[in-house]
Amino acid sequence: MEGVITCPVGLLVKSNVLVMDFIGKDMHNAPRLKDCNIKDIERWSEIYLEVAKIMRVLYQECKLIHADLSEYNMLYWEDKVYVIDVSQSVEHDHPHALEFLRRDIGNVN
Repeated sequence: MEGVITCPVGLLVKSNVLVMDFIGKDMHNAPRLKDCNIKDIERWSEIYLEVAKIMRVLYQECKLIHADLSEYNMLYWEDKVYVIDVSQSVEHDHPHALEFLRRDIGNVN
Protein backbone atom coordinates (compact mmCIF):
# COMPACT_ATOMS: atom_id res chain seq x y z
CA MET A 1 0.00 0.00 0.00
CA GLU A 2 1.34 3.40 -0.93
CA GLY A 3 1.52 6.10 1.69
CA VAL A 4 0.55 9.70 1.25
CA ILE A 5 2.45 12.83 2.15
CA THR A 6 0.23 15.85 2.47
CA CYS A 7 2.18 18.81 1.18
CA PRO A 8 1.64 21.70 -1.21
CA VAL A 9 1.70 20.66 -4.86
CA GLY A 10 4.46 22.08 -7.01
CA LEU A 11 2.99 24.21 -9.80
CA LEU A 12 5.93 25.80 -11.56
CA VAL A 13 9.74 25.78 -11.50
CA LYS A 14 11.73 28.60 -13.07
CA SER A 15 15.31 29.70 -12.36
CA ASN A 16 15.51 27.79 -9.06
CA VAL A 17 12.16 29.19 -7.90
CA LEU A 18 9.48 26.67 -7.01
CA VAL A 19 5.89 27.91 -6.98
CA MET A 20 3.69 25.81 -4.74
CA ASP A 21 -0.04 25.37 -4.21
CA PHE A 22 -1.59 27.62 -1.53
CA ILE A 23 -2.79 25.93 1.68
CA GLY A 24 -5.51 28.04 3.27
CA LYS A 25 -8.66 29.89 2.28
CA ASP A 26 -9.51 33.38 1.07
CA MET A 27 -5.84 34.39 1.08
CA HIS A 28 -5.48 33.44 4.76
CA ASN A 29 -2.74 30.87 4.98
CA ALA A 30 -2.99 27.76 7.08
CA PRO A 31 -1.30 28.17 10.46
CA ARG A 32 2.02 26.52 11.23
CA LEU A 33 1.63 23.57 13.57
CA LYS A 34 3.59 25.63 16.10
CA ASP A 35 0.85 28.28 16.10
CA CYS A 36 -2.18 26.00 16.33
CA ASN A 37 -4.48 26.41 19.27
CA ILE A 38 -5.42 22.76 19.78
CA LYS A 39 -6.40 22.03 23.36
CA ASP A 40 -7.44 18.38 22.97
CA ILE A 41 -4.55 16.15 24.05
CA GLU A 42 -6.01 13.22 22.10
CA ARG A 43 -5.87 15.28 18.90
CA TRP A 44 -2.20 16.03 19.59
CA SER A 45 -1.59 12.28 19.89
CA GLU A 46 -3.30 11.76 16.52
CA ILE A 47 -1.22 14.56 14.97
CA TYR A 48 1.97 13.00 16.35
CA LEU A 49 1.09 9.65 14.75
CA GLU A 50 0.18 11.40 11.49
CA VAL A 51 3.60 13.10 11.41
CA ALA A 52 5.36 9.82 12.25
CA LYS A 53 3.57 8.17 9.31
CA ILE A 54 4.55 11.03 7.02
CA MET A 55 8.19 10.63 8.06
CA ARG A 56 7.99 6.88 7.47
CA VAL A 57 6.51 7.27 3.99
CA LEU A 58 9.03 9.98 3.16
CA TYR A 59 11.92 7.71 4.18
CA GLN A 60 10.74 4.24 3.15
CA GLU A 61 8.83 5.00 -0.04
CA CYS A 62 10.28 8.27 -1.28
CA LYS A 63 13.81 7.54 -0.03
CA LEU A 64 13.98 11.09 1.36
CA ILE A 65 14.67 12.81 4.66
CA HIS A 66 13.19 16.26 5.21
CA ALA A 67 16.34 17.45 7.03
CA ASP A 68 14.60 20.40 8.71
CA LEU A 69 11.33 18.96 9.98
CA SER A 70 9.79 20.73 12.95
CA GLU A 71 6.56 22.42 13.99
CA TYR A 72 7.76 25.40 11.94
CA ASN A 73 7.71 23.39 8.68
CA MET A 74 4.27 21.88 9.11
CA LEU A 75 0.94 23.52 8.48
CA TYR A 76 -2.35 22.44 10.05
CA TRP A 77 -5.39 22.79 7.82
CA GLU A 78 -8.78 21.08 7.92
CA ASP A 79 -7.61 18.51 10.49
CA LYS A 80 -4.54 17.50 8.47
CA VAL A 81 -0.84 18.16 8.74
CA TYR A 82 0.85 19.50 5.61
CA VAL A 83 4.62 19.31 5.38
CA ILE A 84 6.28 22.30 3.74
CA ASP A 85 9.83 22.89 2.51
CA VAL A 86 9.98 19.32 1.20
CA SER A 87 12.02 20.54 -1.76
CA GLN A 88 15.05 20.88 0.55
CA SER A 89 14.93 17.18 1.46
CA VAL A 90 17.94 14.93 0.96
CA GLU A 91 18.04 11.40 -0.38
CA HIS A 92 18.39 8.58 2.14
CA ASP A 93 21.94 7.82 0.96
CA HIS A 94 23.18 11.39 1.55
CA PRO A 95 26.37 11.39 3.69
CA HIS A 96 24.53 13.16 6.55
CA ALA A 97 21.18 11.41 6.09
CA LEU A 98 21.10 9.63 9.45
CA GLU A 99 22.18 12.78 11.27
CA PHE A 100 19.36 14.71 9.58
CA LEU A 101 16.87 11.92 10.30
CA ARG A 102 17.83 11.88 13.99
CA ARG A 103 17.42 15.65 14.15
CA ASP A 104 14.00 15.46 12.47
CA ILE A 105 12.89 12.77 14.91
CA GLY A 106 14.18 14.81 17.85
CA ASN A 107 12.37 17.92 16.64
CA VAL A 108 9.11 16.04 16.19
CA ASN A 109 9.41 14.39 19.60
